[in-house]
Amino acid sequence: MPVRLAWRLARGGDRAVTAWLVLTRPAGLMQPDGVTVADRNPRLLRAIQAHSPDRADLSLLSFGGSIGDEVFTLRRLYPTARITGIDISRARIARCRERLPAAEAARTRFVVANSAAGEGRACHDLVVANSVFRHHALDDGAVSSARILPFARVEPVMNRLAATVKPGGLFALRHANFRFEDMAAAAEFEPVIGLTRFAVKFGRDDRRLPDAPIEHCLFRRRAPAQG
Repeated sequence: MPVRLAWRLARGGDRAVTAWLVLTRPAGLMQPDGVTVADRNPRLLRAIQAHSPDRADLSLLSFGGSIGDEVFTLRRLYPTARITGIDISRARIARCRERLPAAEAARTRFVVANSAAGEGRACHDLVVANSVFRHHALDDGAVSSARILPFARVEPVMNRLAATVKPGGLFALRHANFRFEDMAAAAEFEPVIGLTRFAVKFGRDDRRLPDAPIEHCLFRRRAPAQG
């Protein structure tokens, strides 16, 4: 075992969780790190609120939300919504449940999963995926994602995640190494806003794409054509 992994496992805490994910490589793993903070990406959050006003019947999904900061942020923005948090790590989901106030338990659920396959289709008004479809090892000048995080692994998961968005609903994707526009599911969506690019991007062939100053990060699912 590499010395760094052994050190992280011995230290405990979320670093140990990351080390365990790197060591065991569970199916569907994208980003092993669980770094998260409350109110992350404030400009994106403001755009989400502007394009998805609060309603009592909203259903929201936080995908790959680590120890729950994103879910708890969404709860403050949407006090009466039903919110689901999904993460691949059993330990991180256990921490989410520990942090969940009893008063919010009836409207909040946390699920251990490596995809949104267990969610219904067209069932959520808002789906958020922050820093999920990326890997920190691709930030250091990589010209191809094939060895670390190939496009072929990402697309089925992202397509299924997008399928949970209701017509008229929003899909927020930020800090990803791939563009939603390159996924098959994107044909049913239209971009809403773009923000300053954060992570480097790779295409369908796993080759690094030219850097662009802006990336689309919020998309709305089109309503079915009438006819």
